[in-house]
Order: sequence, then C-alpha cells, then structure tokens
Amino acid sequence: MSALDVTLTVGNPTAAARSAWPVISGVPIKAGALNKTDRLHLTDAEANEVPLQWTPLCLWPDGSVKWALLDFQADVPPQGVARYRLRCGEPPVPDSPVKVSRKDGAVTIDTGALKVFLRPEAPGLISGIQRREGHRYVEAAAKVEGIVRTAAGSFAASAGRTSIDVESRGPMRAVVAVKGEHQAVGGKRCFSFVLRIHAFAGLPLLKLEYMVLNDNPQGVFTKIREVRLDLDLDVDPRGRLEIGGFAPGKPEEPVRLLQQDDTHCVLSGLGDIREGEKAPGWMSLRAGSQTVAAVTRDFWQQWPKSLEVDETGVSFGLFPALEAGQYEGCEPLERYYYLFSGRDYLLKTGVAKRHELWLGFEEAGTQGRYVQFATGAEELCTAVNRPLMAVADPSYMTASGAFGDIIPAGRPEGWDYDRVALRSAAAYRDATSVEREYGVLNWGDWFGERQFNWGNGEYDPAHAFFLLYARTGDVQHFWWGEAAAKHQADVDILHAVNEDYLSGDELSGYDFPVGVGAMYLHAFGHVGGYLPLKKAAQRFPKAYTAADPRNLGHVWNEGLLEAYYLTGDPWVKEAALQLADYLVGLAKIEDFTWWFGRDPHCGRVAGWPLHALMAAYNATGRRQYLQAARSIIDLALADQDPNCGGWLYRLYPGHCFCERPHVGMAEFITSVLLSGMIEYHMVTDDRRVAESIVRAVDFLIADTWDEIEGKFRYTSCPASSPRPPDLCLWPIAYAYRLAYKPVHRHVLRKAWTTYINHLDEITARVAFGKSFAMYHRSAARVIPVLELIANEGR
Repeated sequence: MSALDVTLTVGNPTAAARSAWPVISGVPIKAGALNKTDRLHLTDAEANEVPLQWTPLCLWPDGSVKWALLDFQADVPPQGVARYRLRCGEPPVPDSPVKVSRKDGAVTIDTGALKVFLRPEAPGLISGIQRREGHRYVEAAAKVEGIVRTAAGSFAASAGRTSIDVESRGPMRAVVAVKGEHQAVGGKRCFSFVLRIHAFAGLPLLKLEYMVLNDNPQGVFTKIREVRLDLDLDVDPRGRLEIGGFAPGKPEEPVRLLQQDDTHCVLSGLGDIREGEKAPGWMSLRAGSQTVAAVTRDFWQQWPKSLEVDETGVSFGLFPALEAGQYEGCEPLERYYYLFSGRDYLLKTGVAKRHELWLGFEEAGTQGRYVQFATGAEELCTAVNRPLMAVADPSYMTASGAFGDIIPAGRPEGWDYDRVALRSAAAYRDATSVEREYGVLNWGDWFGERQFNWGNGEYDPAHAFFLLYARTGDVQHFWWGEAAAKHQADVDILHAVNEDYLSGDELSGYDFPVGVGAMYLHAFGHVGGYLPLKKAAQRFPKAYTAADPRNLGHVWNEGLLEAYYLTGDPWVKEAALQLADYLVGLAKIEDFTWWFGRDPHCGRVAGWPLHALMAAYNATGRRQYLQAARSIIDLALADQDPNCGGWLYRLYPGHCFCERPHVGMAEFITSVLLSGMIEYHMVTDDRRVAESIVRAVDFLIADTWDEIEGKFRYTSCPASSPRPPDLCLWPIAYAYRLAYKPVHRHVLRKAWTTYINHLDEITARVAFGKSFAMYHRSAARVIPVLELIANEGR
C-alpha cells in the first residue's frame, strides 16, 4: 500500500458557529492507498488528534478502498473553515464513544449524553429516551411512534415492527434501523416503514430518518389522511415555545404550524392565528426541567408540513392532516395539486417517501457543546439544512479516479467550460425558486418536460452536480445533487407492485414485465395515473399521464450511487441496485433484444441500461451486472453495420420527413449507446468494443457532421436541422484516445467551440433541468482529451 495523505477542509457557510458538529462524508481514495483493514488517523490544523471512525463503501478491482466514509465531529467558526489531515494510523478514542448493546431483542444506544431504548415488547418505535443530567440519567421522552391514518383508522408502526437492526456501532456514530409495517388493531396493515436512528458520540442529539413505502397488497392508489412521527414527553409540554419565524409564547391549547405551500404558513394555538411565508421548520420547547428542539430538514420545500405541540408532546406532520377541501380546485393541478383528493393524499403503489428529522434534549438553560436549544434552535435548523462536508482538494478528488477521468476546475483547457458550467448550475438553482419546484413529492426534481410533466431526473442532474462538486470542491453542488438523488430514490423508481397495479390501464405498449426497480420517465405527477386516461389526454395533450415505468430510454443510477459514496446513505444505494437488478432480470429473458433489430430507439434503450449496469458493477463487483451488460454489448456489436459502422434503421416521422424515409439513427441516440459502450470498455478493455466505438464515431461524423456549421444534424436524414453538440462530445473524445485519428481531433475541437458558444447564448434554457443535465453529465470528461490535444501541439 502506498502512503495515504489527504488534506480535508470543512467549511461552514452559515453565520452560526458549529461546535462538535457531526461530519459524515465520503472521501475518494486512490487505488492501492488504503486497505479495508487499515486504521485511519485524523489531525486538525494544530496537529491535535481527532477521534474518527471510517467505513469502506466501495472497492477498486484490486481490493483496495475506493470510497471511505468518515465520521468525526468538527469545530468550525461562522462562515469559516477547519482543516484536517487524513493518514493511516491509530485513531484516538472519543471521550464518550457511542455504545450499542443488545439483550433479548432489545437494543440500547448510549452516547454519553443520551440513552435511547428500543424494546420490541414496548409501545413505540423508540420506547424511551433519557438525557444525562450531571451524573445521572433522567427521562426525556416516553416514546417515539410513527402513525399512518386513513379514513378507516390509524395504523401504528410499532404494532407491525419486524426487526431492529444495528447497522453501525460507532464509536463516533451508531445507526439502528427499525423496520416493519404500520398496523391497526386487529392486524390490518397500511404501508411499510423504515426508521433509521443516528446517535452521535457525546451529543444529546438524534437524527431520525423515517420512510414510508406504499406496498399495500391491493389498489393502485391509497388514500391517506396523514403520516406523522410523534414524540411523547414525560412532562406537560405546555411551557415556553418558540417556532421558527414567529414570536415565542406559552401555549394554552394545541399549537400547530402548517406550511400550506412554499409561500404561505399558518401558526395557530398561541392565542391568535399568525401567518407567514417560508417557515424554517424548527421549534424549541422548554418543558419542565428540559429543553427539546425539533427540526424537519427542507421543511417548506417539502410542503405541506407541520410541527405540532399538545399536552402529550410533539408531532412531526410529514403528510400533515388537512382540512376538508383544503386544496380543492387549486391549480396548476399538474404541478402541485395532483396529490390531493379532499382531505386525502393519493400515494401510488411503489412510491416511497423519506424525511429527515432531528431531536435534541438538554437541561433547560444549560449551554450544550453544539447549541443551546433555548436560544439556538434556529442555529440547529441552519446546521441541519447545511450539513458539513469533509472536502478533499479538487486536484486530489479528480486525480483519485473515483469520478472517472476528469480534471479540476481552473486548468487552461477547461476555463471556458468552467465558466458556462458554473453559470448553468446557478441558473438551475435560480429556476427552482422562480418556477417554484417544491412539494412533498416534488422537491429535488424539475418541472416542465412536454409542458405538463415532472422530469423525474432525466439525464441525471444529480450526477452532473456531483461532477461539479468533484471539480470545484463547492459543497452547494453536493447539496443540490443530494436533493435530486433523494427524490429519484423515493419517487421515480418503482419499489413495490401488486395485482391491481399490474392489471391497470396505464400498463400497455410493452411486451416485457414490469417489476420492482423499474423507473418512470418524465410524467404527470411523476408516476402518472392520477386522472382517467381519456380525461387526461383531453386536458393535458402533451403529458405522459399514464407513465408506464418500462421506458428503458429513461433509466439512471449513477447519481444515486455517487450520493451513496458521498454520504453512506444505504437507501439511495438500495434504490440504485433495485434498478440494476430489474435490468438483470430483463437480460435473462429469452430473446429479449433491447430493441435491437426492431426500433431506431434501440441506442437509448440499450445505452442507458449499460450505464446503470456498469455503475452497479463498479459499486459492488457483482458479476451479474457485468454479465447483463455483456449481453447488451454482444447484441450491439452484432447489430452494427459491418461496412459503415452505424446502426441503420428506417427513421420515424419527426426524425425524417422525407417521402422515402432515410435510414440511420438520431445522433443523440447513437451517442447514448456509445457512451454506454465506453463505460463497459473502461472496465473490460474489450478490443471488440474499442474497434466498434471508433467505427461508430467515424460513421457519426460522416453521417451527421456539418463542417460549415460546426454542428451535428439531428438524425441521419440530410434534411434534419443541425444542432449544437452535447452528448456526442464524450464518445468522440474517447474514440480519439483509442485511435488518435486526425478527423476525430479536428471535429472534437470545432464541436467543443460550438458547444461553449451555444451555452454562452442560452443561459435561460440551461436553467431547465433536462438541459442542465444533458449538457453537463459528461462534458467534463472531454477536457482531459482537449488538454492532451493541446499538449500534442506544443
């Protein structure tokens, strides 16, 4: 093993100091630098040892660690940075390491500041929380319970709890997952759940991730009245109450903050009705001898949301209870209000939704290490919404190879691209605000594909943002990529099916199975089916209102897996592998051809699954993913014309309007296939694939390149209009590295100039999520080849 020595920077972009704040960050590691069994040693800028735990997330082919998840606690001044050095060596033990014990099925977590009890026989998902007071522990909360309520009654999570799994034992952080299904008295069930509890060394702080999944055995849609997580307190909680955005008070009746949409919130129960705009999503309650802080991450962005306090405790309204007709007749239906029916939410089979919630407990009036809740819950909320990241220098991150072959921003051959890429990312972020792309199932996605559809992460904006993060070290790109990945993992991938779903009207037009892991293309309400097909077609003629999740030309998991590498989040990895497993199942179907031999869209139908399968293989090393990819490659090679090197199909109307249709393929579809083949070649070094890529790029240039315009025609039809290049740039650059043909070099350089000039002209259009991801999901990979070409000329 070579010596590991990585400089890390933890930046605090907020105006509140972070003291002993948890840092959970994935760091890429160069091949050969770290073994799974090595110990890691972290020091701060003054060479003080910092307690650390680490977990290998992904391995290189030689068995060395590719991604390491670091857990430590940082002190960072307001709008300042803290610097650290990571090397191999024995780490110090924290003063109060997290301890997890199990006895007779019960689990106890002890952070030194809190004890959390999980007992299978007791009520509640968490059956008790104690906080440290001096040398003793006192009760802080009686239980935490998850509730789903429908018109038929209430379903408690603890009633259907099936397992308590210790996923991580510390010493800096412990994670325990409670899994099962919500059940009513009598055993009837409604939705599965997972509650992940994160506890941190020495801190009276809990991070809760609560996910519900509609896996009901009947129905295409389930109507629910609310989903909430209740925190029952052992004392009367009607003390001093602060809720973010409003003056404090002492409640004499139940208090409720409801975020109705992204511009309007209402607070009731403090003697009058108060209204505001964007509630930050925190509350601080002094109850008896303790102060409790509660925070919902991305509160207003995921409206509707609520925070509630009554005589029993605190409730997080994740799908909060609504008044009858609260959203009745509201428009635009396709953007927001598809989700509501009277007092109910309509959740389709297969949809999951996870929320991130934080709880803190302290003795009233004391100063905690990281926040004083009585005066600092607002700072806690800010910290939750802007998590700290341990960021390696971009030169190290890019040189690690973990993000592929890219170089850091700021090098001469990338200056023009850096400028347009950063402007594009800013335009995307601005558009989210201007277009109001918010909502409980919407946050993290973009709206407007075919006028009425949510985009469902087309072209993988999460992946595009993570590449920008790696090249710049700017954590705002990470935050936006994480939001996109979380949305895709929850909503856009199908997580359950039943017979009613499989026999529904919207499943038509494809002759292969639908199953867990299938992914929805851009659609009305993300998953379609909210309106009868005939009515939907009349009102929204351009929308994909049915949304059959078997369109293989719209599947992505690279951003999901990168989110896992950067955070260690097991759910985004699980969703990414569900997609890959579904594709493996299709590959095993006899005579399944990925549209080769039958349809000119075969390039995208095969190309994007190639990306997804190779991403899953790189993440896990499981041969099943590589074998499925090999089956696609073999079909692609057999279907490639042996003379011209292209894939030749009679073009559709729209791709060709000539009286006698031309043959060939759309340029972007060929590019998708080629980029998928590149992912396979980079792992296997298969000579057949290298030769195929070079021949196909030769054909692409001969068939669609317009030398005068410096653009590519949309399709093989000579009458199709030239378009600025985008997805084709990476295949041409890769082909040049394989064959060093002058024509590839010439076309790449000229097309790159056209690409940069085009992005300079269309800032407003690259704010559209689809355009942002399309233009930036692979362009960074071209820059090292341009640098190579520039060096050849010197």
